[in-house]
Amino acid sequence: MRLSKVVNVTMLLAVPAALLVVHHLFTKQLRYSLVLFVQHPRPIPIFTSSFVHLSNEHLFANLLGYSFGALVTYLLCRRSDNLTWFRRTYVLLLFVLPLFTSSVNIATFYLFLPGRHVVTYGFSSIVAGFLGFLLAILSEMVSNRFSDEAAAYIITLIVSSIVMLLAVRYGRRSDLMLLGVPVFGLCFSLVGLASQTWPNTSPDVVLIVLIGAFCIGFANLLFPPSPVTTNTNIFAHAGGVVGGLILAEAVRRRTAEV
Repeated sequence: MRLSKVVNVTMLLAVPAALLVVHHLFTKQLRYSLVLFVQHPRPIPIFTSSFVHLSNEHLFANLLGYSFGALVTYLLCRRSDNLTWFRRTYVLLLFVLPLFTSSVNIATFYLFLPGRHVVTYGFSSIVAGFLGFLLAILSEMVSNRFSDEAAAYIITLIVSSIVMLLAVRYGRRSDLMLLGVPVFGLCFSLVGLASQTWPNTSPDVVLIVLIGAFCIGFANLLFPPSPVTTNTNIFAHAGGVVGGLILAEAVRRRTAEV
């Protein structure tokens, strides 16, 4: 047990330590050679670009986001005695998710925004992966405490809220009809939740509400109102959330089969 705690803490601290080493010991020229040029991708930067930062502010923001995301997922997995799930998903977020988000970047700009000179880098897409992991954890928690239907309604409620946020922030006025999709999701999930029978377990309900609010707040930071001004790659963040959820669910199902 004690060894397991040491391993967990080491894993959590190793990432910020590695990011600091890369940022402060690698020259800026070397770091720039590791970023991803979307129009002309090279094999190595497809992976390394997720671990490179070109400014102290960018690094600090991602370390802060990582601290919140990783710590909350760790504590929730520990609370539910699912640390094996945490460790396996954590490793995949570090070594598989960068390949996925870089592929999303390349495909998105090639298919929908061709001709733009885009350079992408930074750990934020992996930070976004922890939001996907949190959604998987919340779904598992609600399913175990209440029912699979309640879990589906709650995840639909949170995802619909996030999609509405994105539609309002980034959609054009002519696309406001797209709001119908998240509005329908919100109404559907609220009606479904109202039809559920909730046992008298208020601490669990409070925790679920807090996690849901944290997920929406996390998404609010990952998708700022002015991504161009803040130089935020919202496509990489979206890929990170989706990829994190897929990886977490794959690990959960694989672990359950063993």
